[in-house]
Amino acid sequence: MSPSSLIPQDWIPTLSDGEVVDRYQIEHLFAVGGTAEVYAAVQQGLKRRVAFKLLRRDIGQHARFRDRFSREGEFASRIQHGNVVHIIDVGQVKDLPFLVTEFVEGGTLASHLESKGRLQQDEALALLLPICAGVAAGHDVGVVHRDLKPENILLAVEGPGPATPKIMDFGMARATGSVSLTKTGKTLGTPHYMSPEQARAAKDIDGRSDQFALAIILFELLTGRHPHKGNTAGEVMFSIGSGKFDPPSKYLPDIPPFLESVIIKGLALSPKDRYPSVRAFGSALLPFSPEREQHVYARELQHNPSPHSVMPAEQLFPDDES
Repeated sequence: MSPSSLIPQDWIPTLSDGEVVDRYQIEHLFAVGGTAEVYAAVQQGLKRRVAFKLLRRDIGQHARFRDRFSREGEFASRIQHGNVVHIIDVGQVKDLPFLVTEFVEGGTLASHLESKGRLQQDEALALLLPICAGVAAGHDVGVVHRDLKPENILLAVEGPGPATPKIMDFGMARATGSVSLTKTGKTLGTPHYMSPEQARAAKDIDGRSDQFALAIILFELLTGRHPHKGNTAGEVMFSIGSGKFDPPSKYLPDIPPFLESVIIKGLALSPKDRYPSVRAFGSALLPFSPEREQHVYARELQHNPSPHSVMPAEQLFPDDES
């Protein structure tokens, strides 16, 4: 996908090519998303290429968007894992907040799936297991992503081997046990990947909500379809809240029955009926994964979090008000 295809035709960049912001020289505007412009830039001194993400000026004065943007950098920086996009720096320019991340060469999981229609079992699980590992690393430090979807997963091309998935966009993330900025009764997330508890705007969102999104992503990778149907966001959310969906075998008759049961358990209506953690969900997928991934991720997905990772969020992050 070319950068030009990711930028609205009439968009006027906030920053100019060659402009220097702090220690970063802007190369060019790479993409425009719903809340931010993303520039390719070079970190001066280290001569390192980076991604420079700047809050869009048309929403830059809204406190809600500024808070979420700042929260993205804060929460992502707490997670040190190879499958999470690394945060390098944060700052402000032209009264707009920015964050600087590693520059990932490659497209998104969404664009990859769109080009292939659906993935073979080995490829789907080879991509999902490292994503599970990255999400679990976030849960270890009390961070629930809450907006996992193929568009928020980059596929880094780092050589002749398979692409490395990297999770990004923690703008919707929240520390477990913290107070939400969102008003009661308002949902957060992308409808097709939203858990039932998110759809009803529950206050007690935990890591099992991310597990639900991961099960949806795997369902979609294997079948090329979403489990929950609807022509509008409201219809999709109603479908999710009903707990009813066609099993993967309707679209993929040769799916191993136990693999299907793992996906269905991950999509359980009640969080208590899902796996107790993303690690447990990932571990259940290991027997159906390629041998390489079984070897690489068996230990990490079966590893117990360190004792401090299950401390109350107010002890982990005493100043967290998100």
